[in-house]
Amino acid sequence: MSFSHVPAGDHGSTEYYDGKTHRYVDFPITDVLQMMGRAGRPQFDDSGKAVIMVHDVKKNFYKKFLYEPFPVESSLLNVLADHLNAEIVSGTISSKQEALDYLTWTYFFRRLLVNPSYYNMEPLSNNTNEQQTLNTYLSAIVQRSLDELIRATCIFVNEDDQRTLQATVHARIASHYYISYRTIHMFAQRVTSNITLGELIDVISCAYEYAEMPVRHNEDELHKTMIDRIRIPFRTQPQFDSPHLKANLLIQYHLSRLEFPRIDYVTDLKSCLDQIIRIIQALIDLCAHKALLSPCLLCIHFLQMIIQSRWITDPDILTLPHITDRSFTHIFSSHLCQLIDIKHETLTNILQSHLTSTQIDDIYEYLMRLPQIELNFNIRGFWSTGEETRQLPTNVHADQEYTLQIKLKRINRIRRNEFRQLTTSSVNKPKDESWIFILGNTDTGELICIKRFNQIIRSHTTVSLSFVTTNILGRQRLTLYFLSDGYLALDQQYDFIIDIESPSLQTQVNTELDSLVDELDKRLAALQ
Repeated sequence: MSFSHVPAGDHGSTEYYDGKTHRYVDFPITDVLQMMGRAGRPQFDDSGKAVIMVHDVKKNFYKKFLYEPFPVESSLLNVLADHLNAEIVSGTISSKQEALDYLTWTYFFRRLLVNPSYYNMEPLSNNTNEQQTLNTYLSAIVQRSLDELIRATCIFVNEDDQRTLQATVHARIASHYYISYRTIHMFAQRVTSNITLGELIDVISCAYEYAEMPVRHNEDELHKTMIDRIRIPFRTQPQFDSPHLKANLLIQYHLSRLEFPRIDYVTDLKSCLDQIIRIIQALIDLCAHKALLSPCLLCIHFLQMIIQSRWITDPDILTLPHITDRSFTHIFSSHLCQLIDIKHETLTNILQSHLTSTQIDDIYEYLMRLPQIELNFNIRGFWSTGEETRQLPTNVHADQEYTLQIKLKRINRIRRNEFRQLTTSSVNKPKDESWIFILGNTDTGELICIKRFNQIIRSHTTVSLSFVTTNILGRQRLTLYFLSDGYLALDQQYDFIIDIESPSLQTQVNTELDSLVDELDKRLAALQ
């Protein structure tokens, strides 16, 4: 709420409707102070007037806190488990005692000594029990947070010394992508090898990051009408005042490009999309850790859908600017990847009766900026004859590390300084092109390895993808996926055959020696 255009601000209420508790609750005092600060025109007025209308019983309360200095309290206690998780991952904290010592250096500890009742601790006195009360309180909140992390499979206690705290992969994913330990734990429980798109949207919308999504008064009634327009219906009876249901609706409305019944939903959608990218990225890493090929591909495709604000089942030409009507699909007989090389004159002849020349120019520029990537690859590793680079298909040894050497060539007719920017007609925030390589076995559904590539793909680029062959002998069909994290319908997929032979002791020794030589070279380079 902004009153920057008037010299006086009128804040009519100090309450808002909380959909979770089904009642009106007070705004935080700091929010009221911020709204008061909007009275007057910045850099123009010397003074401003703010009028706050409250119930008579609350008048003295607001007078006290608005006219007297308001102490700033710590919010660490509410997110202590997530904070400890990040510090354990970084190695700053490795035991409960170190966690206690760490807390004594925080602002939370300083405010705890001054205002203990705010943090639900017994008031401190000057007697001998003061230190014991403080230690008991700190020990309790740290132990409670550590227990929560253990139950969420984010950390575990070393079995040898029964005191060292160690982080799991779940903890590292949560810390890296700045998501709650509750979210990564829920993902680990609900993501299965046969998850569907509808289930994936439900899982993401149930993330703890959306627990505070505002559900305003009467929005539950709006949700009952909005639910009739979504593409993937709910399988169970929805709770219309749930913030997670609202997040689900926002996501589906975004993908369908539907109009919201209120302008407030546009703001809510922006808040939802600000977090969803890192949530999906965390989910991709979790699927890769669990070696789930199909769910990982589904997450990447969902990320593409979010960036382009289109369903993957929609005609791909609907991602073009100004092409919003399905009637255009009858005009274009080609797919998006086949239109990249279209000439401007041909495009104009097709669309001149439907769009303006400026709109046609926008579409042509969009098509010219789409990445055209040519991909070739071979395999490198050790065989009985030594280290070689071979063409596929070929024979390989079991339980042996090999590397796919992938050569990329960009063939766009475009200036190099324009390569980096991802082209999209729906996302306002600038985003760089990024690519994901996945090697998987579609017969078993196993994801063998994954690699993100965030560098610019220019005229010639080489990427290495290392993997270890299985100990199961025989012929295997593997698939290499080359995926964009932002474009729909531009993915590439290559199947190839390898014949796995008996393991070779000589090749394994050569591989280990080669790794030792590389490590030695790195250390020598670091010393120079």
